[in-house]
Amino acid sequence: MRASPPAARSEYMALLFELYNRFGLYPWEPALLDSEVVKTGTESFAEGGFGACWRGVFLGKLQVAMKCSLAFVPNEDAKRRALREMEVWQDLRHPNVLPFIGLYLHESKIYLLSPWMKEGDLISFLKRNTHADRAHMVLQIAYGLLYLHTRGVVHGDLKGANILVSDTGEPRLADFGLSHKDIQESAVEHSLAWYNGGNPRWQSPELLTARTPEEAVRTTASDMFAFGRVIIEVYTEEVPFAGVFLYSAVMQMVMAGESPARPTDTSIIERGLDDRMWKIAKDCSRHEPHARLDIRAAISRLSDPPSS
Repeated sequence: MRASPPAARSEYMALLFELYNRFGLYPWEPALLDSEVVKTGTESFAEGGFGACWRGVFLGKLQVAMKCSLAFVPNEDAKRRALREMEVWQDLRHPNVLPFIGLYLHESKIYLLSPWMKEGDLISFLKRNTHADRAHMVLQIAYGLLYLHTRGVVHGDLKGANILVSDTGEPRLADFGLSHKDIQESAVEHSLAWYNGGNPRWQSPELLTARTPEEAVRTTASDMFAFGRVIIEVYTEEVPFAGVFLYSAVMQMVMAGESPARPTDTSIIERGLDDRMWKIAKDCSRHEPHARLDIRAAISRLSDPPSS
């Protein structure tokens, strides 16, 4: 088959870009083509427990993030993780959820593409933008979580680092590697690494004390626990239990029902972590799952104007 002339190919790519830009969707299945994606850079810009993110260009114009598994993860495990994340993520469309563009195969690796968020993660953004409306940010995060929960999706790994900020300053929930649809799933569908994933600074006590796969499944209630921790992050610009360096110590504290100490620094209180906001954060992160606010109740409380 004869290749298209460069000028014709360029016009074709420009048309595809305009269609994507207008509708926010792209017919990528079964996978994006090499002509549609270019991986840039020689090193990843971020790495997590099992994944790394690279930069790329989509349709010759759009800067994208390309998420794939790290080199030490066996190919079959990497494929299973990527497809599981894609299954949850691909149908999510909300202003406060990071858009999914498509799947790309390159050098035997699966990449999940999303628009590049140049503002970075939530806490980095807040440190650079000290006058940002933090109460608005918290409410927008809650709206994103409401969207997930009403669609039967549990995020499973909510924390400041997994919330990115758009060019217009809106938070977007990201990283669905530990997410699942909140339906009756067989425990054998997930790997041991999936059950053990997460960080105790945001994990609820019932996940840390789980003894069976069924007990270790993340829920909307465990999402709410993490959301309460995120509220504290937004105002302190620090991870929960920032002064405790050992994960094992954090785990013991969470399982014992301890919460991060309430900040007394005047500057943090002036950012908005007043009695009302602290109480909302605490009520989201109650020790017992049934005692926590659900996302609708949290939004109702967050939407109420502060008493004068």
